[in-house]
This record gives sequence, structure tokens and C-alpha cells, in this order.
Amino acid sequence: MNKLVDKDKGFNKLLKDFTDLDGSHVTLGIHGKDDEEVDGVTLVDVATFNEFGTRTTPERSFLRRTAEEKKGEWAEMSKGLTRRVLDGKMPARAALELLGEKAVGDVKKTLTELDTPANAPSTIEQKGSSNPLVDTGRLRGAIAHEVRK
Repeated sequence: MNKLVDKDKGFNKLLKDFTDLDGSHVTLGIHGKDDEEVDGVTLVDVATFNEFGTRTTPERSFLRRTAEEKKGEWAEMSKGLTRRVLDGKMPARAALELLGEKAVGDVKKTLTELDTPANAPSTIEQKGSSNPLVDTGRLRGAIAHEVRK
């Protein structure tokens, strides 16, 4: 009589891993945690003013610009990470964390290198720098990702 043997080669762990992440996604930007006001303005405000512009400040998109420029690269990375998860080489949450870290680095690079539209001469004189989105470094330092359900 033949005996049926059920060998789990990681499928149950993989299934649990994906089930635990059901609906999880990566958020990117300024999450507003401990966002103190300076002169009545928060970092979320500063990010919004620059991302979309105001009556007196031109649009200097760093989030949407990066997402548009890097969407193909992020999609390829996501495919590779998914393959590693499916092969049992990486937990699904770790894959989302890596993707988030990559996106944060890309946004910070865009924010640092963005030079158009240029600051007004009076702003350059006041700041002592011509980089439109870097003054104190607080905005750049606050760019983060979160894995959320």
C-alpha cells in the first residue's frame, strides 16, 4: 500500500506571510508625526506649499516628480522583491520595507538636487543658499515611509 506524504516546502509559511500583510502598502512622504510648528507652519505645510505651489511660491514637486520619474524602476524592484518572497528568500514585510527605503532615498535625492524654479535673489540672500528646497534640512530629514494595513 502506498503512503501519501504531505511535504510542506514553505508554502504554509508563505501563505501566512501574505495573509498577515493582507491590504498592506507603503506610504511615502511627510507623515506629520511630532510635526512641531515653527512660526505657525508645520513641515507638512512646507511640503504641501512646495509640492503644489502657492500664490507666492512656485510649485517645486519633489514627491510627484520622483514618483513619475522612478515608477518604472520601482515596479521592476517590486517584481524582483516579489520573486524573492515567492522563492522563500525574504519575508513579505521586509520586501515592502526595502521598497519604501528605496523610495525615500529617491525622494531625498530629488529634493536635494532640485534647482528649478530657482529661488528669488532675495531668498538666496536670506538663506545663504540657492537650493530651493533645502534650508535647515528638516524637510529632507522628515521624508519617510511606513508599511501600513
